[in-house]
Amino acid sequence: MTLPPHDVWRNCNICKAAMGFEAEYFCCSVSTCNRKRTGLFFCSLACFEAHLPEARHRDAWAERQRSPSRAQALAELAEDPDVPAPVARRVVSSATTSAGSSGNTEREAERAEPEAEVLVVVS
Repeated sequence: MTLPPHDVWRNCNICKAAMGFEAEYFCCSVSTCNRKRTGLFFCSLACFEAHLPEARHRDAWAERQRSPSRAQALAELAEDPDVPAPVARRVVSSATTSAGSSGNTEREAERAEPEAEVLVVVS
């Protein structure tokens, strides 16, 4: 996971507003919401309160935190072995023909050997 090039540390889990480096944010006091893989972050108390009905905590409160500096965030990413390396993605599109082309080029394109494609399934 790499940091975006601009000054955004994370996005709020509710409203998706950008949270910058060295900025105030809120997190849930419940340990299951603070796990490394879950990592729920909220930009305001209103967003934290919107989280409560879906989480159905018995007793929870918002904890005020301060986001790290850009250098600290990069150092944390370098130290964490569980963070996967970024993967280069390729967009595969179908072959298109121009409006003035004849039907022969379509048949030739069908006969051409197709490129090897990779299917990625995410659940």
